[in-house]
Amino acid sequence: MISVLIVAEETERNTFIHNLSQALAENNCEVEIDIDKFWNSEKHFDIIHFHWPEHLSYKFRRKSLPPTPFRLNRIKQRIAHWKQKGSKLVLTRHNTQSHEYPLGFAAVYDHLNKTVDGLIHMGNYSLKEYKQSYPNAKSKQALIPHGWYDNIPNNISSTEARNKLNLDENSYVILAFGALRKKEEENFIISAFESLDVPNKVLLIPRGYYHNNILLFRLFDYLQLGFYKHWIKKKSKQLEYKGILWDQRFIPIKDIQDYFNASDVVLIPRLEILNSGNVPMAFYFKKPVIGPNQGNVGSILEETNNFIFDVEDRNSLRNAFKQAQTANKLGIANYQFAKTNWNWSIIGQQHADFYTSLI
Repeated sequence: MISVLIVAEETERNTFIHNLSQALAENNCEVEIDIDKFWNSEKHFDIIHFHWPEHLSYKFRRKSLPPTPFRLNRIKQRIAHWKQKGSKLVLTRHNTQSHEYPLGFAAVYDHLNKTVDGLIHMGNYSLKEYKQSYPNAKSKQALIPHGWYDNIPNNISSTEARNKLNLDENSYVILAFGALRKKEEENFIISAFESLDVPNKVLLIPRGYYHNNILLFRLFDYLQLGFYKHWIKKKSKQLEYKGILWDQRFIPIKDIQDYFNASDVVLIPRLEILNSGNVPMAFYFKKPVIGPNQGNVGSILEETNNFIFDVEDRNSLRNAFKQAQTANKLGIANYQFAKTNWNWSIIGQQHADFYTSLI
C-alpha cells in the first residue's frame, strides 16, 4: 500500500482531486487530501503530491495571495523536511505559472519545479517546455493526461437544456465555459463572435471577466453591495442584444449539464494556456471543441481533429466558429477518445505506477 498526501483541497468547484483520489484508492494507494498536513503532520507519507503551488501560500476568500519572503522560506524548509524524511515529492504541472499573480508566485513554482522527485505532465508540450526551462533537472518525468468528468450529471436532452436557459431550438450556441481571467480574452472572443455571419448565433459566457484582482471588487463581491450587482446587470444587458448571454456567477455541478447540453460547440477562451479541464469535460458531453493553438490544449485538439485558432488572429477564431458548425459527428468521436484514453481507471493505474517507480 502506497501512502499518499495530496496537498490540495477537495472542493465542489472542481472534482479533479476527488476523481484522482478515488482512482488512486482503487490502485493500492492510501490517500489523504489536506494542505495543513503538509505543514503540521509528522506521519510518514511515501508520496507528497502537489498540484497547484499557490495552495502553499496565504488565502483570501478562495484566492491565494503571493507569499511573503518569510512564507517562501518556510515553504522551502518544509519541502526539505519531507525530503529528509524520505518522502518522494511529485508535482502535476497544471500550469507553468500562476494565473493571477505570475510574478508573485514565480519563486514557489520555480522551487517546486527544481526540487520535486517527479513531474507529471498532461501533454507533450509541457514535457518539452519543462526540459527547455530546466535542462539540469534530475526529476523523473511522466506523461499522464487530464482525466475526464464522467461523474458530472448528464441526464437531460439538448431541448430540455435549451428550454431551461431560454434558448431557441434553432440557435447556433457557442459555450465559453469557465471564468474569463483577462479583459483581453473577453474582447477577443466577443470580437470574433460579432464578426461571425451566422443566423441565430448565441455566445454563452456564464462567468465573464471582471476586475477580480482588485481588492475593492472582492469587497463588493463579499458584501453583495448594490453597486456590484448593478454593474453586473448593466453589462449583461449591454451584451444581450448582440446574442451574448453574459453573467458573472459560479455554475454548480448539478447545473453544468444545462450549459453543455444546450451548446453546439465548446470554446476554450484562453490566449495563454497550458491545460484546460474544459477539454475533457466537453468531450464527456460529446461536444466539438475550439481552443487556442497553445500548450497541451492546442496539440490535443489538433490530434483529435478538433479546431484551433491563432491567438494573434481574430479571423482564425471566427473561421473556427464556422467550421465547427458542421462538425456533427465530432462530438461522438471526442467521447469515445476520452472514454478510451482519459478514464480514471487508466489514469489511476498510471499514477500508481509512477509513484512505485519513484519509491
